[in-house]
Amino acid sequence: MEEFEDKYLDVLQNIEWGLLSMTNDYHELSDHDMLRIIEQAITYYKFQQRGNLAIAQSKLTGLDQKIFDRVLSICEWRLGRCPPPFEEISSGSISIEELLLCLKRIEKSIKFWTKLSGRKGYINFAAPRALIS
Repeated sequence: MEEFEDKYLDVLQNIEWGLLSMTNDYHELSDHDMLRIIEQAITYYKFQQRGNLAIAQSKLTGLDQKIFDRVLSICEWRLGRCPPPFEEISSGSISIEELLLCLKRIEKSIKFWTKLSGRKGYINFAAPRALIS
């Protein structure tokens, strides 16, 4: 059986790039920030999955909101709702259910690495891999 990470590696990498792309410029960002952003994205897409027209209002502000918007643009592209962020990128669309599974997998990873290595455990683990050109 194909492992989840193998099947959705490109989606996970795309979302993590959006999530982590500002960590080099803003050293104050922590795993707690990353977790809040991913949890907000999960809430956002759960509302959509249930057909709620009133989308969950974001409780994020400032830099967290900017990162959330970047993550959402990646998610919308992976759902096939908007063009890719770069012309040379193309991929197939995924369902909202698959997207939620990917977001939850990242949430689980953030919690794991934070518990294992402290307030920047996830960032220190994932950022070098997600931000490779």
